[in-house]
Amino acid sequence: MKTVKLTVPKQTEDPGATAFVQPERLKRWVASLPLGNAEKTGRELLSALYHVNRAVVPAEQRFHLLEHFGDQMTEALVALEQRCLSFPVPHNDKQHPITELVRKLWVESAYGYKALVLHHAGHGRRDIPDVLLVTAYRAADVLSRLLVHTYSLYQSEPRHVWLELHQLYRFADERDFLTKPVPGIGRSLDQAYRRIVLLSLANPYHLMQGEAAAVFAELEGWTGACRVLPLSPHTLPRGQLYVDLERDLPPCYASARVDVPPPLDGRVLDISAVMGVVNRRLKETLDLSKGSNGRLSLGARKQRNMYKRLGEAWALRPERLSERNPERGHLELAVGLSSCHHFIEDGAPFMPEESELRLRSQGRVGRAGPALSLLPDNDAPWVNEDQARRLNAGIVLPRTSRFGAEPGRDSKDIWLKVYSQSAGMPEQAGTPVAHRLAVCERKDSSRGGLGMICQAPSGMAFRVGEMIAFRSPGTAEGRARDSEWVVGTVRWLNVGPRQNLDLGVRQLADDALAVATKGVSGVGQGGEYFRALVIPKLDPMQYPTTLIVPAAAYDVDSVVLVNTGAELFHARLTKLLEATDGYARYQFVLVEPPKEMPREVDPGKIDRYIS
Repeated sequence: MKTVKLTVPKQTEDPGATAFVQPERLKRWVASLPLGNAEKTGRELLSALYHVNRAVVPAEQRFHLLEHFGDQMTEALVALEQRCLSFPVPHNDKQHPITELVRKLWVESAYGYKALVLHHAGHGRRDIPDVLLVTAYRAADVLSRLLVHTYSLYQSEPRHVWLELHQLYRFADERDFLTKPVPGIGRSLDQAYRRIVLLSLANPYHLMQGEAAAVFAELEGWTGACRVLPLSPHTLPRGQLYVDLERDLPPCYASARVDVPPPLDGRVLDISAVMGVVNRRLKETLDLSKGSNGRLSLGARKQRNMYKRLGEAWALRPERLSERNPERGHLELAVGLSSCHHFIEDGAPFMPEESELRLRSQGRVGRAGPALSLLPDNDAPWVNEDQARRLNAGIVLPRTSRFGAEPGRDSKDIWLKVYSQSAGMPEQAGTPVAHRLAVCERKDSSRGGLGMICQAPSGMAFRVGEMIAFRSPGTAEGRARDSEWVVGTVRWLNVGPRQNLDLGVRQLADDALAVATKGVSGVGQGGEYFRALVIPKLDPMQYPTTLIVPAAAYDVDSVVLVNTGAELFHARLTKLLEATDGYARYQFVLVEPPKEMPREVDPGKIDRYIS
């Protein structure tokens, strides 16, 4: 039987800590905690755990303390974790203490339970006391939640956490309680281990903000879809997933083409059954969430997109088709659909209502026929002239939609922003938006994209799934600035210790056409103009292209009016190619305008939105 390797602080005699864990004193102290203030409660709990974890305390009292803290710890951590999920990436100096408090609470909780595991493991008893089942499970669960917190912030995995999870798994297996349900909990350490393994294999650095925690919660009932199988010594399971219980590494994929050392103590991972679970949950979501009109609710569409991302991550991993090649150079980077549109248009004002008036008066209407509009649907010159006068005079302010993180704005979920009428009230309509560029360092490239290192300007936020546009800024040696903006998306994100960002970017197109869209039927009907992109930069009336629009603004079968600035046409969205929390990309076909025209909308009463 191998020795279990777990890290705990050095413990010394501390009469104060020993007295603290006496039942009556502990009860009074817990009752005095400021339960309405999660941050203050968290700091009080952290201070107590810190001192007790470094003191020589009888195992029974240590266990009683940890279990006694359970409800208060859970309540504080739930509130604090929820705050962390709303923080922009990278977070600022005011937010950093909160994320650190959560991390330290998980670390100190793990120390306490690991100390108890080591205590009972050292006794060498042949029977398995219930307290060992509980402490080993708690240790694995707390370490897993520390990883979830880390993944949610896109930070690197803490040292030793994966090694300790592997060690707990093997220890429980060797002591023959791996699959035994824990008293009072009903789950086993085996289930806790497979749960975090599945999350790791879901590519957590590729998930949208907040999804790591959401996926982890759902995985509690999915662990049966992951099997941990034995592996012969000194064997590399090529083309398969595996873990090495002797190394501080997450689950790995053994490439058939790359030679790496075989695991020291390996297990093969079989997650083939998980795709059936994903497809079943996806079908349930689609079947249960449609309204009377047959459309999916907003929450169901977001959940549908998450399941699709999970399915892609858990599918069989193909061999990498192209290698990453080192490539250096500076890049200008625009972040968010609104900023990408702004810089692709060379900073031109976004005035689609005015251009629509002009195009209608010039007869510049494509296959779509007369433009369905927030503007009057007749071509009487005096009506158009009056509408133009109202727009120019500022009497009508029909558009306040802004998408993308901006300094000083709240981080309201974009899925709420799109349909919220009250969210835009703090911003006055017509207020200009400050679009900014970041300067990043290209580090490598491959056939599908590139890697970047970026120090984000203060207040500039990044998210996985965010639309970006980038180009070379030119050099002092005379290299010209690129004329076209390359369009891509943040595929994965990792935040360094100094808030420096390591980005994986998937390139979508070498260029893009900036357009404006608004819904005329289906999801999004009656809304305002949104900034959008057509990729690649080709005439959509002549060539097959795709349309990038704000997330959740429309859905499949929506008909939108597209304003290119030179032409108006209607398009039906036929297939959702991808969807993130920042944008959605659709295939579309050109269509005639709907036969039944909706009531004319007074531009002065249009719903207000915020980005």
